[in-house]
Amino acid sequence: MNLPLGVGLLAAAIVMFTWALAATRRTDPPRWARHQGVTGAFALGFTMLSTVGAGFLIAGLFDLGAELRQLGLTGSVALVGIAGGGIWATQRLRRPAAPVAADAGLSVAKPA
Repeated sequence: MNLPLGVGLLAAAIVMFTWALAATRRTDPPRWARHQGVTGAFALGFTMLSTVGAGFLIAGLFDLGAELRQLGLTGSVALVGIAGGGIWATQRLRRPAAPVAADAGLSVAKPA
């Protein structure tokens, strides 16, 4: 069962990293995102999570036949769904944030 663990950990690490990156790049970032030590701790956690996920994924790929027999069709479809959902969520989180004035209900003049 290394393959689903690897895919799940990598998807979680990538989605959480993208969320944290989007939060720190806002025009008015949250309080935790303003401190170098906190963002460094988040980056270290994401690095460790993705490394462990990659290790599980590689271990699963070395014994792919047994992994796919254990998963079956339903598990394989769920695995592809988790990977695709991670990619979809990453694309959604990477969109640039709306201007702060638009969040307050004010109109933002667009340049001509």
